[in-house]
Amino acid sequence: MIQVLASYGLEGEDAFYAALQFWSALHGFVLLEMTGVMDDIDTDAVFTDMLRRLASGMGQLGS
Repeated sequence: MIQVLASYGLEGEDAFYAALQFWSALHGFVLLEMTGVMDDIDTDAVFTDMLRRLASGMGQLGS
């Protein structure tokens, strides 16, 4: 994970916070999926979109 974040220019405390944010987003997504909140939604598409948005945001932070 640290190497991936470093590829976005994030190191040290910035990388740590980015990892926590990423982990929180994944945890929240799984929790919503497990509790049935997203039963009528294409979760694969939403998950892919979420990852793209997170990666895009991390790229902006690392700049």
